[in-house]
Amino acid sequence: MNIHRILNMFKKDPACGFPLDDLPEEILITVFCFLPVKDLQNCCLVCRKWRDIVTSQTLWKEKCERDKRILPVIIFQELPHNYYLNIYLKNPYGRNLVKNPSGTGRLSYWKITHNDGEGWKVENPPQGSDPVPDTSIQYCFATSYGLSEKFQIVDLIKEGVHPEVLDQALLDIEISEFHAARFDCGSIYTLQVKLLDKNGIILEEYNSGKIEEAQWAGKRWSQEKHVFSNYKPGVRYIKFIHSGKDTQFWAGHYGSKMSQATVKFIKRS
Repeated sequence: MNIHRILNMFKKDPACGFPLDDLPEEILITVFCFLPVKDLQNCCLVCRKWRDIVTSQTLWKEKCERDKRILPVIIFQELPHNYYLNIYLKNPYGRNLVKNPSGTGRLSYWKITHNDGEGWKVENPPQGSDPVPDTSIQYCFATSYGLSEKFQIVDLIKEGVHPEVLDQALLDIEISEFHAARFDCGSIYTLQVKLLDKNGIILEEYNSGKIEEAQWAGKRWSQEKHVFSNYKPGVRYIKFIHSGKDTQFWAGHYGSKMSQATVKFIKRS
């Protein structure tokens, strides 16, 4: 029996003890908070009262708090339509916004601008270096003897971030990525991240510069990290660019490796 039938039974059948409609709205909201989204959609079909509760800001705010969604501290003159519902469904402030950050989807979601030497390659596990730290996923991108460069643009509004949260810089933006060289070959790695407005104009940017690993000094992974704080109003996109190559000009994929590309919002410390 699905949840829709069960709830209808409790609502209408006196043999079930009491109808749920007799419960105060606050209690119904608490009960509904424990239901998954699909079942809540079914609740909307039971009656107008239930539909109004399920579509209320109050219910979804409580679900966000219960399931530990990050809620920016912001005061609106008028709360945007489905504000808490969108945060609950998209969780924009509590997840990595980069798609395919380590190569599990091969090269999908990335736009290649340089594919020199033997081009980009996805390795699993990394060849010639230590395991990728802090994860069981051992995929990584590997570069060759010519410059390999690609980028991904994160559409913040599409991912569920509210424009006012961006314009008031209520949460910091943390960007990071792990990189490594092979044990037997030197390499160069670079990370660039740009905060763009709606027209693609750069408002702020970060550039790691060329990070070079000498031959026989590599293999261990390092994390490049930067936090954008108090950034300018108008940010709508984030452009994440990484590149690498080897320094010995060896055939194959002996250049720098990259994994766990990350763009996420964090609470200000």
